[in-house]
Amino acid sequence: MVLYCQGCGTKVCEGAKYCYNCGAGEDSFQNDPEGATIEHYFHLGYKYDVIISFMRSQHDICMDLRTLKRRLVKYNLSRKETWRDEEEVKSLIKEEMQGSGCLSGYRKMWHVLKIKHNVHVPRSMVAKLLHDLDPEASSLRKKKKLKRRQYLSHGPNQCWHIDGEYHLSYCK
Repeated sequence: MVLYCQGCGTKVCEGAKYCYNCGAGEDSFQNDPEGATIEHYFHLGYKYDVIISFMRSQHDICMDLRTLKRRLVKYNLSRKETWRDEEEVKSLIKEEMQGSGCLSGYRKMWHVLKIKHNVHVPRSMVAKLLHDLDPEASSLRKKKKLKRRQYLSHGPNQCWHIDGEYHLSYCK
């Protein structure tokens, strides 16, 4: 029996505990490769014709547009925003802001919610929630005056940082 990872759509060896490609646990393995790959490409935001060509070239699964649309209905996948509870979206944004997403604007946060958490909500809702959660950072982003990171370096080549223009920052 061949299993496929639901997270990334790759084949997984029988008896494996984790996916070698994305690291998902064995609870995310399933027998339906078509459903996993369609869902994976759908949540990455690809258009229908691109999904069909990926399915044909990468996974040897041939289907036409009508079949793809029927499968999307079968798997409850819709391009329209699936409205979620505002508190649920707020908690996901808080979770993302704890890590490297603290400097993210609403567009990047909206994209992360779509790709990482499979949450499809309007960008206006994400912008409003980001402003409610951190109004100071929101106003700094509008003024384009974000705080730069401060590093403590014990000497040259101890800490390297590449800024937005791909220049190396000097050691202070």
